[in-house]
Amino acid sequence: MKLEDIYTAAPIWVQNLMVTGYGAKLYYERYFNQDKEFLRFLLANQRSSSEEIRVQQTAWLKTLLVHAAENVKYYRDTFKEAGFEPEDLRCLEDLRLLPLLSKEALRTAGDRMLAGNFAPKQVVTLNTSGTTGKSLKIAVDLASRRKAYDFVTRYHNWAGLENSRNNATFGGRTIVPQSQGSREFWRYNAVMGNYLFSTYHLSEKNLPHYINKLREVQPRFIESYPSAVYIVAKFMEEHGLTGIRPKAVLTSGETLFDHQREVVERVFGCKLFDQYGCTEQALFVSQCEEGTYHAHPEYGIVEILDDDDSPVGPGVVGRVVCTSFVNSAMPLIRYDLGDTACWSDGKCRCGRNFMIVKEISGRKDDYVVKTDGTKIGRLDPVFKAVDSVKLAQIVQLDLNHVVVKLVPGSTYCHEDRENIVAELKKRLGDDMNIAVEEVADIAKTKNGKFRAVISHVQ
Repeated sequence: MKLEDIYTAAPIWVQNLMVTGYGAKLYYERYFNQDKEFLRFLLANQRSSSEEIRVQQTAWLKTLLVHAAENVKYYRDTFKEAGFEPEDLRCLEDLRLLPLLSKEALRTAGDRMLAGNFAPKQVVTLNTSGTTGKSLKIAVDLASRRKAYDFVTRYHNWAGLENSRNNATFGGRTIVPQSQGSREFWRYNAVMGNYLFSTYHLSEKNLPHYINKLREVQPRFIESYPSAVYIVAKFMEEHGLTGIRPKAVLTSGETLFDHQREVVERVFGCKLFDQYGCTEQALFVSQCEEGTYHAHPEYGIVEILDDDDSPVGPGVVGRVVCTSFVNSAMPLIRYDLGDTACWSDGKCRCGRNFMIVKEISGRKDDYVVKTDGTKIGRLDPVFKAVDSVKLAQIVQLDLNHVVVKLVPGSTYCHEDRENIVAELKKRLGDDMNIAVEEVADIAKTKNGKFRAVISHVQ
């Protein structure tokens, strides 16, 4: 019997123990034996001048490129083909001498992307599908993984959060089985003091139970996809419900819309801090106390390029290309993320000399509406465990019918098709009719963006 089947069949108290066990694993990967000195450096460095930051980035970039040339076969070959010597790097602009790395090139390169100086026990594997529905496996060394969470700690510091315990999370994991008869739509991770709320049961009928639990817990902060916390806040506002007062609401994973922010801040009586990043650990952008989006310069270099791969000026929307300083096991150099954004040339009142991102316009998903009216805001985790799908799109035709369009890879098989349907039914319910269509390609929008979810249900 699979562990997942045991979890589904177990009573809630056992599920809480299993969630806590998994939480212990995540705590080990993210925080165990963390480098406190690096966190102290991050907290002090946010007051550095623009010139100091540029000097730091140039030094970190040279170190990264030398490491990649010495230990990563893909980059050894790439640098040789480009006639590029990492030791000759003089300024950040020299990075443009290197070609871009597309997601497809990353996927095709396979083990050639891995640094040879790490033992398997030093590395964890992360799965991502992103907004394209394509699955990627990202190897991350534990030291880099923990370093990445130092940036999360600094982001929390900007939100006025000194202690991360007693918080509520609305995420993409299927922690509550669709078949359960209980009204407890949450599970508890005792290791991290984290209440995990299901985003797949947010119906009008169930929302009062969510709200009562949040009132009981009084979380220090709520962490959520924008769509999920907005559903909760909107329901509370429409029904005159109050009594939940977190210190902050933190959102990530989807495009945050102004109307969502306004409702959430009004209902919960606190600021909302949005964060933009990716599983690949390619960039970290987050809002400061003034509501400005800053690219964290110690995390990596962010370029915004036009269709000719040239840098765009402030206010011009372009493609986001990243060079990360926080993954030595699988360095990503000039990685084309597939999202779009634009810079601002202004200065922030917070006093930090970090680059300002004016607009992030690359992540817009529709809801899928379950038969009971529950809106599901993100479904890309469905494809994380399926390596054989090149591209996927979920289209809701009406309240009872969903079509999955997918471009199959060479190893795609009937079992993959069944797994996708099963994962969707976990989230949408057994009464949703799900069809899978294997296609040669999936059309993009007029502006060249891919829509992972399209719903025709209002």
